Amino acid sequence: MKIEIRLTEKEQDILDLLSTGKSNKEIASELNITVNTVRHYLRILSRMFQCSNRTELAIKNLQRVGKVI
Repeated sequence: MKIEIRLTEKEQDILDLLSTGKSNKEIASELNITVNTVRHYLRILSRMFQCSNRTELAIKNLQRVGKVI
């Protein structure tokens, strides 16, 4: 059974940029937020998706949106 995780627009934006290989600094710049805010969101998202690192988080996001099997 697949559990649907609901994300805010900002959370999804951060995940999408993370999944393209952007650094925290690049994500912050693109979204006009601080690097600390990006880190905060990534910690929350890592807990939500039960991931231990950003690569795993990016892969799970791509799987969730159907871009990776």
